[in-house]
Amino acid sequence: MIQRSEQARTSGSRPRARGLPRRTAIFLVTALSGCSSAETVSPVPTETTTETPTETPTATTTTTPPDGSPAKRTVSLRSPLAGPANNLLLDGDFELSTSYGTGQYGWRMFNANGTGEIPMTVETGGLCRTGLTCVRVQRGQIFFGRGTAAAGGKSHFMDLWARMPEGVGCAKIAVIAVECDTFSVLKQATADKELEGGWCRHHGVFKASASAVCVYIQTSLLPGDVALLDSGVLGPDDGTVTLKATESEPLDGDTLARMANVRDYLRRTTVLGVPAPTAPRP
Repeated sequence: MIQRSEQARTSGSRPRARGLPRRTAIFLVTALSGCSSAETVSPVPTETTTETPTETPTATTTTTPPDGSPAKRTVSLRSPLAGPANNLLLDGDFELSTSYGTGQYGWRMFNANGTGEIPMTVETGGLCRTGLTCVRVQRGQIFFGRGTAAAGGKSHFMDLWARMPEGVGCAKIAVIAVECDTFSVLKQATADKELEGGWCRHHGVFKASASAVCVYIQTSLLPGDVALLDSGVLGPDDGTVTLKATESEPLDGDTLARMANVRDYLRRTTVLGVPAPTAPRP
């Protein structure tokens, strides 16, 4: 007995093929006995889960805040040359007239009686109607904008916008088309009663001119009130732009006197042609 046991232990040390475990075999037999060739097995439906990120989500820009509060900032695209390409005003959008002096600037600003020139104050950014800059207007200031006449004997239209302080009427700004050299009145613009985006529109249509056409603007604001001027256009009334016809109104004597002062000042200070030499040439 001892000798047979040693022999069995010795022969058991050699590798030999072994069958499946008993439990696995029973499971396979049971599973196969319930299947046939006509049956199909659908896969078990599974749910896909996504883990919630722990980082702070990236902020997105929306036009209206989700909580209904006012927007903190607005991004807009502006052109530095916002006026039309055929504008007969030298600088209708006040983009090139931030300097002042005896040069032929697009706009020049004068004191209340028109006897002296004062520097312009401009506003920038989203407060303006178009372009990048507009001009600030206060009580007693006078503006003179230089332009030219429409070619071919065509009549003219003019358009200028003013943003007034709260509760101040558009009539506190007077826009008048004049001949640049003589200051003969061609047309006083009429302001629409209804505002457009908070802006007053001054406009008018007037006859052809053999002389260059300029724009004279005066204010009658109260002390401390500030208005903005922007988007001035002077062009030929050839049907490309339709504006309402307005009746001419005579100007008062004080306005005509101030206009004469501005005219005389411009004649004295505007440099035309090459300046005279200050020293004899060698």
